Amino acid sequence: MAWCYRAMERCDNSYGVIGEVGTDALLTYVSIDCEPTGIAGETWCEDLCELLAWENWGLLLHAETRPFAQLRGELAEHAERFMLALADELRAHRLRYEADQTL
Repeated sequence: MAWCYRAMERCDNSYGVIGEVGTDALLTYVSIDCEPTGIAGETWCEDLCELLAWENWGLLLHAETRPFAQLRGELAEHAERFMLALADELRAHRLRYEADQTL
């Protein structure tokens, strides 16, 4: 993911290849079951939420809600609370666009 963002900042992506690689990387990250990795579900969820709040390259065009498809129960509720709090924090810092995208 980090490589894709750096490459998109520095390169002409007229053909969209870097964006496609970025989309694939993001959707792969989203599909990873965090349990076997040793990453706490809440930590993985918050990392995902922050990544999505700052994603401004259109990697999820027409698939904006897809990253949340595997969230269920308490983890889904945690994501909702976290996103609402994150939107408030972004708005407090006058980052209106990011706050709106987060909501």
